[in-house]
This record gives sequence, C-alpha cells and structure tokens, in this order.
Amino acid sequence: MLKEFPYEENGILVCIYNPKLEAEKRNHAMDKQESYKPEEAKYMGYSLIYHSTSLKKMKS
Repeated sequence: MLKEFPYEENGILVCIYNPKLEAEKRNHAMDKQESYKPEEAKYMGYSLIYHSTSLKKMKS
C-alpha cells in the first residue's frame, strides 16, 4: 500500500505499508521481550519518505 500526502509548502510525504516487513519486525521484537513495547508495534511495517521533487507516483 502506498499513499501520498502534501507536506510542508512544496513537499510530498509518502507512506508505504509492507505487511511482510511488519511480520518480520514483530517477530524480531518479540524475540527480545524485555525491550518489546506493544504501543510501538502499531508502526511496524510502515515507512515514511519525504521528497520535494517533481517525481510522481508510478501507476501500477
């Protein structure tokens, strides 16, 4: 899943969700249970990219 949002004056914030990455990060975090924080788990699998170029989202 990919979504774009206007950000700042001339920028774009791109949000990418990768369920496979979420599962890997969650499994890795749960292996280290002493430092696992469930409230942070809701962000696993998401990546944010900011750009201010003239590039446009590719059509799939």
